[in-house]
Amino acid sequence: MNANKELTLNSKVGELYETPVGHDTIAKVLMQLGLSEKVITNGLVSNLKLKTLAKLTKAKLGEGFFESLLHLVNSEKDVPFVSRGPITKKWWKEAVFYQIYPRSFYDTNGDGIGDLPGIIEKLDYLKELGVDALWLSPIYDSPNDDNGYDIRDYRKIMTEFGTMEEFDELLEKAHEKGIRLIMDLVINHCSDQHEWFLKGIEDPTSKYHSYYHWRKGKGKNGKRRPNNWMSTFAGPAWEYNEKNEEYYLHLFAIEQPDLNMDNPLVREEVKKILRFWLDMGVDGFREDVITFISKPEGLPDDRLMPASKGIFMFNHGPHLHEYLEEFKRDVFDHYDAMILAEAPLVTPKKALEYIDEDNAYSSVDSYAPSLDGTQTCYKGEPVFEYIDGLRQKRSVGADLETEVLFVYLYDGAENAYKAEKNACVIQLGEFGGEGGGSVQLTYTIGLNGEPEQGTATIADGKVTFTKG
Repeated sequence: MNANKELTLNSKVGELYETPVGHDTIAKVLMQLGLSEKVITNGLVSNLKLKTLAKLTKAKLGEGFFESLLHLVNSEKDVPFVSRGPITKKWWKEAVFYQIYPRSFYDTNGDGIGDLPGIIEKLDYLKELGVDALWLSPIYDSPNDDNGYDIRDYRKIMTEFGTMEEFDELLEKAHEKGIRLIMDLVINHCSDQHEWFLKGIEDPTSKYHSYYHWRKGKGKNGKRRPNNWMSTFAGPAWEYNEKNEEYYLHLFAIEQPDLNMDNPLVREEVKKILRFWLDMGVDGFREDVITFISKPEGLPDDRLMPASKGIFMFNHGPHLHEYLEEFKRDVFDHYDAMILAEAPLVTPKKALEYIDEDNAYSSVDSYAPSLDGTQTCYKGEPVFEYIDGLRQKRSVGADLETEVLFVYLYDGAENAYKAEKNACVIQLGEFGGEGGGSVQLTYTIGLNGEPEQGTATIADGKVTFTKG
């Protein structure tokens, strides 16, 4: 399909399905309805006009579904790749990252839970593997309703993992060995046991109440939820609080109220948290669901999705770039920090809005989309086997294919998008030690054999591609 062609209700179903946004949305709808994607990909349906399919599916999908989807597809920016000249050298672009889930990594005190001393004890092993940087899953104080992604205190270490003194030791010894360390950070939401949330419930007139999205219920008795959004975990995205007689928004678990990033006071709190850890010597952050932090004004109902309602309204919200730029200007510009951001449902075009070197916040080392996918296929074979084949070809000096690969994995879907002007071939190195079997992408090269702008990494079944 021509990338610049605007789709209408007279376009064919197959044309819509070829677009990243159309594919993502339709695949999600089919999954929610318990249907196979073959429903769309068969010749009969794929050649139907969208207006015909809209009539046939109106009872299931509702009025205006395809009009709304077409608006999303047609409004996506067409961001062409433009060479930025020489590659800007940054430590993280050439680093091998090793993600650690502390709970299961190494237990030193026999309580069955991995801990910080366990990571310290294995630093020599990690260095021997060739690790340049560690990425720690959340280690903050937490009730553990969501494996630490529900943070109760951003400035404390979870007691079962260790102490702040042990974290200081880990950071110091890692740096001594030339290993950097970044932390998983969640600022879209926190724990319902966080003092801000508790104070906001206790006194609805306090500043902390506005740190969250509180709304009165609808209907005569005020018990109808403020909108029809659904939690990404399951069920409605609103929970009623009897004490305040209000609902609060939680895009994840009930125990994870969303922070109101539209409130300048909240953004200032986030900056203080970032500075706290960066001043301690942390080398950066992986920012969890960062593209969810900006919600549309008025929190309107979602009339697009038949289920998972709200996802395309709060993902990549209206002030997201503004807030990321603010964090860059006020915090990250002052540190040599690597920022890796989880960007669910990001498409190649959308990704360039975040990671282009010329973007206002790109010099903080790019808000790189973390694109999930563990069963991805390319040319009919598992992507890891395809990549391994490239490595073997290179090892014997064989010519690599001119049709090259941009590995793009997300949401467990089986997809690998071929790049066009910014296509890259992958030079590979083994990683994982004897008997390991995992593969590390070390860097990318362009069609002409020259180094291309970009960093590709495989870590525990995930691929991250960072442009710039």
